[in-house]
Amino acid sequence: MSELTAAPGIKRKTIRLTTTLILMISLGVLFGVFSLVSSDFHSSYNLISMVTNLTFYGLAAIGFCISLVAGEVDISISANIALTSCVTAYAYDAGNPIGLCIILGLCVGVGIGLINALVITLFRVNSLVVTLGTMSIAQGIAYTITKGRAILIMEDVLGFFGRGSIGPVPFPIIVLIVFTLVFSILLNNTKFGRNLKSVGSNAKVAFLSGIKVRKIKFIAIMTCAMMASVAGLLIASLTAVGMPQHGIGQEFPIISAVILGGASLYGGKGSITGSVVGILIMAVIYNGLVMLNIASYTVEMIRGIILVLIVASYEIRDRKKV
Repeated sequence: MSELTAAPGIKRKTIRLTTTLILMISLGVLFGVFSLVSSDFHSSYNLISMVTNLTFYGLAAIGFCISLVAGEVDISISANIALTSCVTAYAYDAGNPIGLCIILGLCVGVGIGLINALVITLFRVNSLVVTLGTMSIAQGIAYTITKGRAILIMEDVLGFFGRGSIGPVPFPIIVLIVFTLVFSILLNNTKFGRNLKSVGSNAKVAFLSGIKVRKIKFIAIMTCAMMASVAGLLIASLTAVGMPQHGIGQEFPIISAVILGGASLYGGKGSITGSVVGILIMAVIYNGLVMLNIASYTVEMIRGIILVLIVASYEIRDRKKV
């Protein structure tokens, strides 16, 4: 049998589905399905509430994506979120100006990031082990300074950060959009972003190419911690309290969203936009299933199955490219 070939001068057009595009299509399908089975799902109140409440996940996911692209895994993000909210609330409860309270909260990110970055880059300790330790330390400090209770933060400036709006758009959504755009440009259109991917892909080759590997990893780890700290301020503002339970146990949806967004656990690859869309998908699945009165443990099981299927499809697709 003869093989069909294109006529000379005619090029075949192929449509390449990127990971982000696949996720956007998946998000649209999920939105359509849940809108059909639940009339309350697509109400403006539910949609705005859902997106507003997931913004702190999105901020943490952006930071985690940067760290993962560099080849480092930071699981202290949830404890960082909790401790930031607790330090901010504790300082406010002690009568300090709100500006100082916010600065002290952000210092949590600086401190945790500094410990993680120094131990990982200088002593070359596995990032998973290091961040597991700092996660326990941060959780312990959070419970110690609050004595396990929630501390109210009834303040207008910080309150606007999480509960304010500009016109009809909630301010947290604007914050998430701005950070998404900034870090997308940083990762895809700057020398730092290229170096970050090179370090994550192969640190030895990157070093031989003249890239300062330790410096790149240091910045990536610090960025992850700082973004988790900003997420901690946001959740404290959204809930008007600081408490040690904030963010705890939320590593799964954050890490899942970043992997869902196309990041590789081996480093060198990731998408800021994909990570944020991944957060949206996880939120839509959770919100839609809860509205159908499905038990929370069943929801978690379904989210896990979906994650495994999508990640497996990525692996199959990448092997076919080789």
